[in-house]
Amino acid sequence: MTAKQKNMILGFAFAVLIAVLNTSTKLFNAIYLHDLNTLIYAGVVIAWGFLVQQRIVNRLARRHLVGASFFMLGLFLSRIIRWKCFRHNAFIKEIFWYFYYVSFMSVPLCAFLAALCVGQTQREDPLRRAKWLWLIQGGFSALLFTNPWHELFFHFHDETLDTCDYGILFYAYFVWMAILTVSAMIVIIQRCQIAALRKYWFIPILGMLFFAGLIVWYYAIGGTSPKLFNLKLYEIQEIFCLLFIFPFESMIQLGIMPNNSRYALFFKDSPISSSIQDEAGNIVYASKAQVPSENERRSEKAIHGGKMVWYEDLTGIQKLNEELQEVTEELEEENELIREENRIRGERISYETKNRLYDKIAGAVKEKALAIDNILTELVNANADSAQNVEENTGAVVSEENADTMSAEGKEQLIRAMILGAYVKRRGNMILLTEESTQISTKELGSAIRESLDYFSLTKIMNNFKEYGERFLPDKLILLAQDLWQEILESFLEMDSLYVVLDAREGFLLRIMIEAERLPLDATWREKELAALGARLLIEYDEDGAWRVDLLMKADLGAGKEGEA
Repeated sequence: MTAKQKNMILGFAFAVLIAVLNTSTKLFNAIYLHDLNTLIYAGVVIAWGFLVQQRIVNRLARRHLVGASFFMLGLFLSRIIRWKCFRHNAFIKEIFWYFYYVSFMSVPLCAFLAALCVGQTQREDPLRRAKWLWLIQGGFSALLFTNPWHELFFHFHDETLDTCDYGILFYAYFVWMAILTVSAMIVIIQRCQIAALRKYWFIPILGMLFFAGLIVWYYAIGGTSPKLFNLKLYEIQEIFCLLFIFPFESMIQLGIMPNNSRYALFFKDSPISSSIQDEAGNIVYASKAQVPSENERRSEKAIHGGKMVWYEDLTGIQKLNEELQEVTEELEEENELIREENRIRGERISYETKNRLYDKIAGAVKEKALAIDNILTELVNANADSAQNVEENTGAVVSEENADTMSAEGKEQLIRAMILGAYVKRRGNMILLTEESTQISTKELGSAIRESLDYFSLTKIMNNFKEYGERFLPDKLILLAQDLWQEILESFLEMDSLYVVLDAREGFLLRIMIEAERLPLDATWREKELAALGARLLIEYDEDGAWRVDLLMKADLGAGKEGEA
């Protein structure tokens, strides 16, 4: 125990001793200090409440113990008012008699509620299930103030209210207070989390039993102050206050009830180099740690009335930083290798993807590319043969103008090659789009048809193209539509006119109308593939020699667009 704690205990003991001596011997009555013992006990209660306010950490426990000290003080105030101020006023005397016993009942309840807060955090609200106890307290108080009608607490012998008999409710409330008091001690001792302190449980219990025995002695002889050798020993309110102050104070001093009494010792023995300073910078508390070294960092924090200064040892942190730097360097080297591996892997994947796409495009347009190559080869050979024949027969040198001349059949083959080239280009673009999504816009199909018609227009065959709306459709359907268009277009030498409609406003319709003697395909063209996509191919031939080919997604869409086409 610190010197401050020892001095405080000695001061309390001395004050109680003076009060007991004055109660027994009336030493100070000669100098008109008749109520010195009352004033001393009232001062002890006030001082104890002030010290509880300073030492108890838990806010709820502190509040209830301070409340108990206020009710203890109420015992002495009620007694003084009753016997000194209104001794001859029966009504006020009776009212303060009841207030006196209300204070009696409230002290054990406050003590029990404070005990429930021990070992609990303030956020847990440990009293949420104990608030109903105040209802019992209120019931006892109501019955107490209505005693004149039922007299179940007290039965006064005369109008002076100086003597009385105790009723059944008085003993019931006495038992209720005893239960709360004993329960408070048991709860605090059980919730003490330090076994080395919990073994001193007998000290507060023995003190409580001693003062409880004095209270029983008081009421056993008729509710009057006991005497020894004709000397008055104590008053009931004095012993009642000590019944709570002594056990709670002993538990606070022992540490059974959490408090900050030893915080100064803990701070002094702290292994951290730290100090608490006042506003002027003077050290109030300091730890026994060594003087800070070069590897320690100074930090401070403002607190009420001064500041807290401490030094942090950075040796371990510096060592960890060095190790961390070494590990970081190693990881950087590994990360560089990983980045290089990822780059090479990415390039390889890119090459593989490109090769796969190239192979896919080459496989899809191989036939058309070979056809283009054959057409161009034949054209070159035919032109060379024609120029040689002219030169041999006429003996003249072939001019540049003559070299550029081309037969009608050659021009048609060249147009066919350009149409095939447009297909190859557009099919490659669509295959690239299928790698990103399984849906292709009908605008892509429209662009392919429009580009093919640009070359087809060189044939001087009448043609027209209309496009309505836009819709994203399965890539397989768009590719099939392009193949259908290309297969019909490649037979241009046998047609007289060509009209195309691409309508995607309500579904999908590709309508191709040509004037020709025959079609290069029939209604069974790619039938299974179209059926799998929910589409179908319709072919009609009218009396005027016109063919109508409809590739549609919905069966009812073709009839609705016939007049418009």
